[in-house]
Amino acid sequence: MEGGDGSKDGVRIYMCHEDLSAALAEYVAGLSEAFVKERGSFSIVLSSGISSTLFGALTKAAYVRTLDWSKWYIFWAEEVVFKDKHNPNTYYKQAKQSFLSKVPVSPGHVTGMSQGCTGEEAAEEYEFWVRQLVRDRTVPASAVSDCPRFDLLLLSHRHVASLHDRRHPAVLAEETQWWVAAAENDDNDGGCCHVSVTLPVINAAAHVAVVAEGFESRFKSGLR
Repeated sequence: MEGGDGSKDGVRIYMCHEDLSAALAEYVAGLSEAFVKERGSFSIVLSSGISSTLFGALTKAAYVRTLDWSKWYIFWAEEVVFKDKHNPNTYYKQAKQSFLSKVPVSPGHVTGMSQGCTGEEAAEEYEFWVRQLVRDRTVPASAVSDCPRFDLLLLSHRHVASLHDRRHPAVLAEETQWWVAAAENDDNDGGCCHVSVTLPVINAAAHVAVVAEGFESRFKSGLR
């Protein structure tokens, strides 16, 4: 895939936040239209920071009016699960404030992770709901594994679906049996736990985009 500056190998580089946001919106909109036409639905998996900082362009009138939002199904690649279920710092609540509340997505098509429980409980429940959607074919299954084949999985380069967790790398990065896994609670984290989809799920997605933003990353995105 070639970027606007001639870059290849699936890497696109943009010089400012606005250009990256506009390009990401165009990329997501194109996949949405293609999958809705092909299968009648579009499944997208969000990550920390991407929806809150980069999806502003998708909330503009042109996309709000033209995209078939009723066919969207939204999931999370990662979440911070708090003991206090009213904690405002979840990735879901951040996305709701900056993105979901501004587009006509059906609330029933947004699958977030539970709060006020342990990370293991949240991971188990989230996998159960995803499996139900695969079973009824809302989300297709991979042809080479039993994993869900999400249409688009968006990852932040800072987290990569929380697989960066150096305290418990075996739990998150090496898990192959489950679709969703949790790192152990850390009292120093204010009673929160990171929950993440696992590498088999990431690798099974039809399209994956790793989005990097900042001075060193030069507003880069890697798409496939």
